[in-house]
Amino acid sequence: MRTSTAVIAALLTGALAHGADGAWVSIGPGGGGWLWALAVAPDDAGTVYVGCDVGGVYRSSDHGGAWQPVNAGLGNRYVQAIAVDPSDPRIVYVGTRGGVYKSLDRGEHWQLKRSGWPPMETWAITAPVATVAIDPARSPHILAGVGYPRTGEMPDGRRGGIYESDDAAETWRFIEAPAKLTQAQVYSIVFAPDTPRTVLAATNAGVFRSRDGGTMWEESSSGLRAHPALELAADARRPGVFYVTFADEGSQTGGVAKSTDYGASWRVIRSAQGTD
Repeated sequence: MRTSTAVIAALLTGALAHGADGAWVSIGPGGGGWLWALAVAPDDAGTVYVGCDVGGVYRSSDHGGAWQPVNAGLGNRYVQAIAVDPSDPRIVYVGTRGGVYKSLDRGEHWQLKRSGWPPMETWAITAPVATVAIDPARSPHILAGVGYPRTGEMPDGRRGGIYESDDAAETWRFIEAPAKLTQAQVYSIVFAPDTPRTVLAATNAGVFRSRDGGTMWEESSSGLRAHPALELAADARRPGVFYVTFADEGSQTGGVAKSTDYGASWRVIRSAQGTD
């Protein structure tokens, strides 16, 4: 399971709900295979979603106390990303190896939203979606990143890159530039909480930044000594502060870097060799 603010929030709410006084405990779901995606809904019910590589989506409505599969209409159950609409917790998106699915009823039913994506291929992974990010200022605006983070290799040399939707996933367009980004696997996309027109993307080619909400992008890896960049998180209480995990190329080591200027520059704060 990847480390992100959503994962930490969900695990802590589950642990505290079970009276563990902040201790880390397993809260399930106890099946479904390899766990990669997790999201906490902005509601009062304690709703948490988990995505698995063979079991699809599991949902808990009591902070992780009990779980149930919610896969009606989900044609591809290899889930790599989950995002809940911040303005309407009934609306949920998942990124699978077969594209983006959308639910209007908290995951009870799903519909594939593929207009603008490459044609579906039988027995092939066509544009697997590794991350889905919803614009906090206007939720119909969504970005989806193409990648296959489990292995770090795209099947058959397929390109990565970012798709953008302005109508709540009904239609999509591929962002054509810069060329380096269109070929990169995109593992994480995060909007700045205080300035949503600033967006960061972590890829196997480093970090990229957009300053117009996700249409135009530029490389933004100054200070990062290694690629790929894996998971991004924004500090909701401190404007401009972001964290990114990274892996040292060609090895099994990595670390965490911090930015205090909206991703313009980075400083490694933790690595496999210790604190820098």
